Amino acid sequence: MNGDAAAAGARLNLLTLRAADLRATAAFYEVLGFTFAAERHGVGPEHLASISDGPHSWTLELYPATCAVDTQALRLGFEVANLDEMLERLVAAGGQVATKPRTGPQGRRAVVGDPDGRRVELVER
Repeated sequence: MNGDAAAAGARLNLLTLRAADLRATAAFYEVLGFTFAAERHGVGPEHLASISDGPHSWTLELYPATCAVDTQALRLGFEVANLDEMLERLVAAGGQVATKPRTGPQGRRAVVGDPDGRRVELVER
């Protein structure tokens, strides 16, 4: 099925991740430019949220992993200006290199695991 979410009027506005250690996971994603603030909706758990700026803003939320959650079921990808520099900074923030930088059909890329084991693909612009 070939769908075009943009043509249908759909676009990403929320992504929620479960984290064993909220602060460690937030530190990892802060390297990618996210800024988090504590939130609580009603009687729900306190969590961290980062709301992007601009006309196509969206929210990244980090919730505590209070039950067995398969954190590797989700894969994220980010375009970055300098792959080597970003990879070094993410490793310093608790990430683990899963795939070293290499050049392929989609450009130069690497994969790093976040503190909860999610695979995060980085592609150099």
